Amino acid sequence: LDLSGCDLKGITLPQSVGGSLYLSGCDLKGITLPQSMKAKVIR
Repeated sequence: LDLSGCDLKGITLPQSVGGSLYLSGCDLKGITLPQSMKAKVIR
């Protein structure tokens, strides 16, 4: 999941997200990432 450069204010990602989560350049204010999420977060 490539979310590079996105504005993710107030987004909640489901726990079922898997794979790699690319968050380079993202605005992650107010983001909720579940601890059980299978994705590897790459910032």
